[in-house]
Amino acid sequence: MSELDTSTDQTPDESTPDTGTPEVFDKAYVDKLRAESAKYRTKARDNATAAEELASLKASTEQTIEDLTSRATAAERERDALRISVKHGVTSDDDLALISAQPDEESMEKLAARLAAASAGTLNVPRQGLGSGAAKPDPRREFARQLFGRDS
Repeated sequence: MSELDTSTDQTPDESTPDTGTPEVFDKAYVDKLRAESAKYRTKARDNATAAEELASLKASTEQTIEDLTSRATAAERERDALRISVKHGVTSDDDLALISAQPDEESMEKLAARLAAASAGTLNVPRQGLGSGAAKPDPRREFARQLFGRDS
């Protein structure tokens, strides 16, 4: 083997003789190691507490974001309902609540148009007004009127 090769075939147990007596360190060195160990245990405990607080704050922040997002969405729906109500002239609080309950703007528009027409008295009823006009007098009624002498 060359001089640069530092590997040996001996195991660590073979390189250091075991005398059977424990190694003794002076008190100052042991106290220094104990103080250092206590410092790291304290830091680890503080870090664990800080990690718990951080997790709690993160969960609280996520909940706050969800709440604010929900409130913003509700405010946008209310704004849309108010805009559509004003556009169609719907002023009743009950009608506004009905419009707000619709799932989308298209439904809001349709309902607002119907409610506005209903409040104006021009409700669009299919086949309304397609009749022939005044009802024709029944000949039997005419005969009965003449028979009994009543004009009305």
